[in-house]
Amino acid sequence: MADHAVILVAVLGGGVGVWAVSTGGTSGSSRTTPEPSGSPAAPGLKPWAEAMLHSPEERALATAAPSMVFVEVILTGYVRNKQGNTLLREQPVTFNRRCTGFVVNHDGHVLTNGQCVQPTPDIMLSGALSALANALVGEGALKPADVNSFTRSRMKTTAFTGATPSSPPEVKVYGQLNVAKGSATAAPAISATVVRALPLEEGNLAVLKLAQENLPVAEVNTGATIAEGTPFVVLGYNTNDTNFRDATYTVVSKPVTVTSVGNQPTGPIYRINEDIGVYSRGGIAMDAEGRVIGMLDNDILRPDRANRVVVPVSTMAGLLSAAGVNNSLGEADRLYRSGLEAYFKGDLGTAIDRFDQSSATSPANALARAYRQAAVDSGGSGAGTSERPGW
Repeated sequence: MADHAVILVAVLGGGVGVWAVSTGGTSGSSRTTPEPSGSPAAPGLKPWAEAMLHSPEERALATAAPSMVFVEVILTGYVRNKQGNTLLREQPVTFNRRCTGFVVNHDGHVLTNGQCVQPTPDIMLSGALSALANALVGEGALKPADVNSFTRSRMKTTAFTGATPSSPPEVKVYGQLNVAKGSATAAPAISATVVRALPLEEGNLAVLKLAQENLPVAEVNTGATIAEGTPFVVLGYNTNDTNFRDATYTVVSKPVTVTSVGNQPTGPIYRINEDIGVYSRGGIAMDAEGRVIGMLDNDILRPDRANRVVVPVSTMAGLLSAAGVNNSLGEADRLYRSGLEAYFKGDLGTAIDRFDQSSATSPANALARAYRQAAVDSGGSGAGTSERPGW
């Protein structure tokens, strides 16, 4: 018999949680095996729609965008009283955390936000209690005005655990490239594991390993210099859908400027003047050549906790080194960049050849197919008269 669930949404701990409180039985685990899609994936970002056609800005976006990853973490467990281990509710509670990351190595390693994929016990408990409170509201057993007090009053007396008091909650992590769909656990979603993570006070970053290889990579510019007034572009996933459980997510971009530089024990952080949505944590700051120069995080000093902090590349490079992960372009990445160079110079025949070679090795790069089609549609007339790519 299929489970029924109460679906709930709230903002907690700097992230959005989507909760399902089961009303019958325990949801079984699911295993993801990436398989070819029946139709080509649409690119998560359309650079030709974000910048002037054939401009350096379009090329930079086209260079970085294929590496972007929509990250979703699904946590399932039970809320119980610390004294006596009695359950507050017999059914399991599931909540989802969503953010952004980017591929750092074509073997499937991804850099993302630490608290998104490895939240602290307090954040997990707060999410689970809020889920229960909202479920009670839906059942008429609790007033909406009492949700916050329900959660706060139980933070010290309850725990979020697995099926037994001594076991941890179940945690599943998935990543999607290109246009992404919330709550997806089957292809094109790719299962992932957390390799290494930094706590909030040490940089709030994490390395994931996706169970798929030959993925498009973004290059990290370890020599980047950022100061107050530095302009750059930020990229991250977001959605305008109101049905958060099954929302469609795409990559958005926005030019920003550094407004101030702060200091932490681990090094500087940079505050910017704009943000691109709650799900952009783990997104990137990009230089004029499409290289990564920082990672987006939420600003805990702001009342709205907007994602207007940029973590420096030095912290990112340190974590990658500790995890034994090299940020290096694969052959498909080099071919794709060579194709972009030819395309923006008007050498369409070379561009088509390079994009074909890149796609053959790295089919997840939807923009390689899009720009190949744009070169074909141009009919050899030159980049200056090329039509916009498809989608």
